Amino acid sequence: MRIHIHCLDRPLVESGDRRGQSSRRGPTVLAVTGDIDDVDAKDFATDLALAVHDAVRTLVVDLSRIGTVDASAAATLVDTLLDAQARADRGGVAMLVVPDEATWRQAMHLPGGPTTHFRCHPTVRAAVEARRAELASHSDLDYCVERGNSDDIAGR
Repeated sequence: MRIHIHCLDRPLVESGDRRGQSSRRGPTVLAVTGDIDDVDAKDFATDLALAVHDAVRTLVVDLSRIGTVDASAAATLVDTLLDAQARADRGGVAMLVVPDEATWRQAMHLPGGPTTHFRCHPTVRAAVEARRAELASHSDLDYCVERGNSDDIAGR
């Protein structure tokens, strides 16, 4: 198994990051390739925890190039993703998943299926574009809310 973590060059939206600082970083992508056994799944858990911590607003977990996955490793991957999703939610990071077949099949056993627990996309590009659209709609909303608040203050 090989894990590669990198940040895309282009930010999704020109705005402050979750720590209140201006950010020129794009989304963080954690890409996993190769076969996975139990030991690899534990390494994945460590690397994913670091990626969640380091991501500014968006983390894309790309599992689409995973090879063979042991049955017990697939269960560990799903548990790791559930834990990371909870940490990402608490930290204000959107975690998007590009699943592989084995993890997807294992996640099908979750109550409600995998899309109840994960924001899944067919490719990294699709995940990034979906997040870009989401952030753009939120920035429009933020603008309207700010404008509405200033109008309220001026009318007092």
